[in-house]
Amino acid sequence: KQRNTYAASGSADKHVRLWKMDVTFKPKSKEDPGGRGWKCEWCFENVHEAPVNLLRFSKMGRAAMPRLTSASHDGLVALLCLETMCALAKISCFEGKPLSSLSVSDNGKSFLNVCEDGSCTLWSFDSKKQTAQLLPPGNVQGKGVYGHWHASGQILCVGEEGWSLWNGNDATPEIEMLRCS
Repeated sequence: KQRNTYAASGSADKHVRLWKMDVTFKPKSKEDPGGRGWKCEWCFENVHEAPVNLLRFSKMGRAAMPRLTSASHDGLVALLCLETMCALAKISCFEGKPLSSLSVSDNGKSFLNVCEDGSCTLWSFDSKKQTAQLLPPGNVQGKGVYGHWHASGQILCVGEEGWSLWNGNDATPEIEMLRCS
């Protein structure tokens, strides 16, 4: 059985593009690989009003078509359906505050975003509201905070000064803060 391979790109033109690998592509030569077999399948044009800087694929169960979460410089996060090619949700997290990190829960119902000020917050796609704040702006973990939601349900937040581990189900800290050495 042949599997499809997809990639996504966000850009300064405010568009999100979905690319599909052409498995029948044959390069002309090793020195001239051409387009490397990628073709633009779809372009989401009217989702964002600012440049798109973050994209994350997520699955909604084993049989479901993957979804794509995108974020733009103006703090808007969108959940895009790759089956219907439409935006399922658009959430203005923090107007005018660029996001530096985005991670989607394993069940695809919530997401973690990290702003450039270091704040880490959990949001619900269903309610379109913030459900918890893990770290406030200017927190002790320092600049450059990055967050990742693991399949186990744990959330790791890492900054220049330290890191913390959180329970993604109830937003309680498992390890509040350890300094980086």
